[in-house]
Amino acid sequence: MTTQNVDLPKLTSLDSLTQAAECLRVLAHPHRLRMIQMMLAGRFTVGELAQACELPTAMASEHLRLMQRCGF
Repeated sequence: MTTQNVDLPKLTSLDSLTQAAECLRVLAHPHRLRMIQMMLAGRFTVGELAQACELPTAMASEHLRLMQRCGF
């Protein structure tokens, strides 16, 4: 059996990939996607975001905190 020397591309560190996966997981939620959709269209209070998502304000704040932690 012959082996070939294949130049692998520079791979991203597993730590960076883990962080990216966490951020993608945070985005993969319908309420957070709705909030992002709204915020791209304009400025809204937490209460307005909560109302649009049919959530208590405290829960909307938690969703925003998670998104902020990932840099959104």
